[in-house]
Amino acid sequence: MTPSQLLALAREHGILLSASSQLGSTSTEKLASFAAVLASVPGNGRVAVEAYAIPAQRGRSPIRIERARRATGGDLWKVMRDGDCLTRMGEWEWEPMPSSRDDEFISRCRFDDVESAVQAALAVQEERHEG
Repeated sequence: MTPSQLLALAREHGILLSASSQLGSTSTEKLASFAAVLASVPGNGRVAVEAYAIPAQRGRSPIRIERARRATGGDLWKVMRDGDCLTRMGEWEWEPMPSSRDDEFISRCRFDDVESAVQAALAVQEERHEG
């Protein structure tokens, strides 16, 4: 997929791509499938989505879904808001400095793929609207 095709696909889904890729309102399914398309674009290493953002709502800070590089190779994804990291259980936890992040923290607060991270972020965003 070429960059222009990618931008056209983003526009079609109402998603604004920028340095911090702000996401507009869209369904969870469309957003997750769009995230999968973006993550799979080869681009010969020249194009990579490093973060997504769910805009702030009801006086809350935005939620960011960020790529988390691993020293051992491969990437994980994290969901952040105001310095806190979303756990796989849907709870917010303070994110320590990199040197203090042990394997247990990584296991709790990192997602294996962007689709899982986006779905978790949207789920916590929807919970805030219902409560």
